[in-house]
Amino acid sequence: MDSKLQAQLAEYLGENNLPHLLIEQHPRIMEKNTLLWGSPELANFLDEILFDSRGDREGFPPNVAHELFVIQGIHSQAMGLDNQTAIWGYDASFRTEDSFRK
Repeated sequence: MDSKLQAQLAEYLGENNLPHLLIEQHPRIMEKNTLLWGSPELANFLDEILFDSRGDREGFPPNVAHELFVIQGIHSQAMGLDNQTAIWGYDASFRTEDSFRK
């Protein structure tokens, strides 16, 4: 992911919420997230990659999925959407990266 897009992403999410695993392992997904920020298309994109509608996807590891859920929640707040519109009302404070190491 290029440094300009990463700086833009940090502005949207805050430095503490930067999805380091996604940036490292899935840079194209992060570029698309950054480019779609502030539009309803981002919510649709996140739904498409988080939920398997075809039945043949492996899915993301839990810590990567967590980063996607955090992005989804922050984007919902930025768009002024009710927290309940977030995927399953996901609460980012419920799990941290440390909880995946236990």
